[in-house]
Amino acid sequence: MFEQGTLYQMKIGIYFTAGKNDGGVYQYAISFLDSLAKIPKQEYYIISTSLDLPENYRHQDRFTIVDLSETKNAQAHFAKLKDNISLFFSSYLPSLMKYVYQFHLFSLVQLVIWYFQRTNIKTIDDLSLDVIIFPAASDLAYLVKTPIIVAVHDLEHRLNPQFPEVSLGGRWEYRENSYSKICRKALKILVDSPVGKEDAINCYGISPNKIVVLPYLAPNQLNASMTHQQAQKILKPYKITKPYIYYPAKFWPHKNHLHLVKALYILHKLGKKVSLVLTGAKDAEFGTFNIVMGYVNKHGLKKFVHYLGYVDNQTISALYKESLALVMPTFFGPSNIPIIEAWKMGTPVITSDIRGCRDQVGEAGLVADPNREAEIAEKISQLLSNLTLRQKLIKSGKNKILAWQQKDFAFRVEKTLYSIKHDDTPYFSRRSRILH
Repeated sequence: MFEQGTLYQMKIGIYFTAGKNDGGVYQYAISFLDSLAKIPKQEYYIISTSLDLPENYRHQDRFTIVDLSETKNAQAHFAKLKDNISLFFSSYLPSLMKYVYQFHLFSLVQLVIWYFQRTNIKTIDDLSLDVIIFPAASDLAYLVKTPIIVAVHDLEHRLNPQFPEVSLGGRWEYRENSYSKICRKALKILVDSPVGKEDAINCYGISPNKIVVLPYLAPNQLNASMTHQQAQKILKPYKITKPYIYYPAKFWPHKNHLHLVKALYILHKLGKKVSLVLTGAKDAEFGTFNIVMGYVNKHGLKKFVHYLGYVDNQTISALYKESLALVMPTFFGPSNIPIIEAWKMGTPVITSDIRGCRDQVGEAGLVADPNREAEIAEKISQLLSNLTLRQKLIKSGKNKILAWQQKDFAFRVEKTLYSIKHDDTPYFSRRSRILH
């Protein structure tokens, strides 16, 4: 597939931890597996803690599965411990972690991380891999001795530290410690967009040659061939009043649900009875669920706001298919996967008029200031009254999907592996044989 030269035989690992409920991160990891399968003559190791690893990869000769699912409980305990400690510090000692980090005492925290990950670290290093790919940032990436390629999906703790979910209770310090070490160590940093590349350079002074732009793909688990009749049948038990807008997002403050329901109230005051469907977890750190639903109840919107919690992929597909639009007034970027999902399902997109988000949608979506509910309401109103605009956005979204597909993703993965193998780096001096 990649014809610049012959790729030396390599032992390539991929750290596969995502589950189907992880949405875009899961799809990103699957895209790597699909890409590696197309690169011949290489030896692959899937280091997996996931129960959702596709079955077909368990039976391919070139893929060896290293099952670490038994360590998942220890990692889950650590994640819960970390969250509880963060909540304690953010509630009672909000400045302590800043001093711990400032006076270089964070190595004590890192020792705890190492303790919970020690089995996985040893397992990976004992494989003597040429490189291991991390589809999402992980502490393991900087703790293992093995050379790494790591995807850094956002640096929002640096860009938007005003949001508590990325800053309070040691979250900023934890993320900064992890990302700074990863960025120094990695052979290549993978980012989702040119804006993500700018962020990595500006935040950590990374050489542009070290960064690979590898955008997200549309998730395979969504059913783009679903008909309106099939979608209506799936949604019938929910008794959702139409027209409705859709927003799948956990109730973190940066997801900005409150401005969205305020926009809905403006539309209702104008006599435009639009409904809102929300999916995703409500128990987020510093979550806004109670505030949002309090506003909904106070302003008489309860009948028009449908919170469905977690739903399966068929239901998500149906929700996109039948909605007036995906409306995503987030404060975070650079790229957001629900936008790609909407394009795949033929759904118009309204998102935030902020750096990253506006770059992602271009002409394939409408943008509004996420701080101004009146502007969000105006964009929704445009789609209510303008069928031509809706059709134009749907067509532009489909063109976006066609412009970046699995074959493009795979080509760039192979090119990245070729580039690191042919760099003058000491990491690869021990494995320099070439296949003929």
